[in-house]
Amino acid sequence: MKICPHAEFRADVPDDAVEDGDNIVVFPGRGLAEIIAGMLTRLDYQVSPPDHAHEHGWALDARRHGRRVWLQVTQLPGKRKSSPAEVILMTKELPTLFQRLFRRKESIHAELLGGLHQEMRAEPRFQHIRWWPDHHFKGVSAEQPVCPD
Repeated sequence: MKICPHAEFRADVPDDAVEDGDNIVVFPGRGLAEIIAGMLTRLDYQVSPPDHAHEHGWALDARRHGRRVWLQVTQLPGKRKSSPAEVILMTKELPTLFQRLFRRKESIHAELLGGLHQEMRAEPRFQHIRWWPDHHFKGVSAEQPVCPD
């Protein structure tokens, strides 16, 4: 099984950045992070509130069965305010030291990504979802996050 843990997509959501003159005080993407948190909650994950990661966007954690996956949602500045926002979603499973030492096979990463992908495809505001194996978005993208080898 091959996991492509990073996605790029377009989202028809308002720009929720807070600006003070020429400076961005709160970066955009909180609304998107809250939508994704809601999706994960429906999938029975315990989800942290979105945390402002400044120019990186918004970060959150999803937990289930003692396992944790970190997610970061970055809404890129649009060329036009009326066009759908370009979004990058990065994910990484963060096993505990004990889980790393004993290499427990139960990973929730693939399960989380598969469920999240289904939720995202059902969300009409999300379009053109592509999944990538590399965080530099190089190589070949996939239509879904988990593929057979």
